[in-house]
Amino acid sequence: MKTSEAIQFFGSQVALKQALKLKARQTIHAWGEYPPEGRQYQIEVLTDGKLRAERREKVGMRNS
Repeated sequence: MKTSEAIQFFGSQVALKQALKLKARQTIHAWGEYPPEGRQYQIEVLTDGKLRAERREKVGMRNS
């Protein structure tokens, strides 16, 4: 999933931050185009699979 898809699903960057229980808004901004793999799996669970995590081989070395 792309960061923009996660933000769109939750309605805003602030709502995504709250859902993930993150403290700093800059954290999401720092992800770039794709959330880190671990966060993608967390988002997949929170969205009941509506957004799917991409495996590292598919995503490549983005956001190591």
